[in-house]
Amino acid sequence: MGLFFTGGSGIGNPQQIEGPNNSDNEIRITNDKQFLLAVNSGSNTIAVFKINIDGTLSPVPGSPFPSGGETPVSIDMWQQYVYVINKSQNPITPTSSKPNTTVFRLDGDGSLTPVDTMEVSAGASPAAVQVSKKYGLVYTTWYLGLRVSGPVHLVTEIYTTSNTGRLSELTSTISRSARPQGIWESPSGNTVYVASSRGTEGGVVDLWAINSVPNAIPYWPYRPQVQGYIKAGAGACCVRTNTTGDHLYVLNSDENSVSVYNSSNAVAPNSLQKLTLKNAGPTYTIFGGTYTVTSSGCMSMGLSSNGKFLYVVSQHANPDFNIGNYNYLHVLSVNPDGTLEEQEEPMQLPVQNTVRPRGVAVYKVN
Repeated sequence: MGLFFTGGSGIGNPQQIEGPNNSDNEIRITNDKQFLLAVNSGSNTIAVFKINIDGTLSPVPGSPFPSGGETPVSIDMWQQYVYVINKSQNPITPTSSKPNTTVFRLDGDGSLTPVDTMEVSAGASPAAVQVSKKYGLVYTTWYLGLRVSGPVHLVTEIYTTSNTGRLSELTSTISRSARPQGIWESPSGNTVYVASSRGTEGGVVDLWAINSVPNAIPYWPYRPQVQGYIKAGAGACCVRTNTTGDHLYVLNSDENSVSVYNSSNAVAPNSLQKLTLKNAGPTYTIFGGTYTVTSSGCMSMGLSSNGKFLYVVSQHANPDFNIGNYNYLHVLSVNPDGTLEEQEEPMQLPVQNTVRPRGVAVYKVN
């Protein structure tokens, strides 16, 4: 189809610092299928493209637009409003600004107009945003990057929206010991899954039940409750369900694998499969040689509209660039029972191995 330039840049990470590269939902097709939005983390902008009838992309006038903060990493939508997570964590050009969630109105021509901004704690590392399709809540994941004595804690913030798209903070909850990254709401809207890249059990997925609970504060219509967790693979980073919600998929970046669960019971998924993706490359160690990972690490995924294919992006994460290029797009077939098969060799992405591609948006061309 071709390459389409965003007019911005990503972030570098020459010291292999953990944190700046933690994100999810980096690319978003708008609700009306007319536009594609993408973060430019290194230039603090959001690229907006018009989706042409043949699936090609054309930048809209004025694109890219300022992100409302620094190091944008994640995007989602509610009605005509766009929600952007600004991580404020760039190892190349450090910043003292606080991370935030910025809200924009998406206008008919594809332009973005700022509506609201809500900051989070300095030193936090927000990774992802998703808007509830049922409750009009905005879920974000972030962790406090302070490891003095003991683990890093998961912090999940839940905001409400109004018909203006503005944010009102409801609650901040410290939960399981983890490094949260990906977030996904089940189609029922009653369960939120949070993939944590490194918890006490390795990779885990926390289960949050969103129930209507009477509360003393009138504007708290829904209270998140920790329902439990399931074990995933090493480096669990991204989580998705199919459109019916009966199958759950988790990417395990440190071992380049996909875990599959039967999630017919949304709060009690059962393990079905763990599929190791092709061309993972040689292993290498990080954290002073105490932790082993694969050279190619899966970081982003998206399902086809008919649910028959799962597209996965794996990035070359090994700091040794003499071993080859392990940036790939994997196309996985989804069986009727939800399990996966990788029947073909992955496609090497047309970028250098010094680049770390992220984000998948699947669009059906008529």
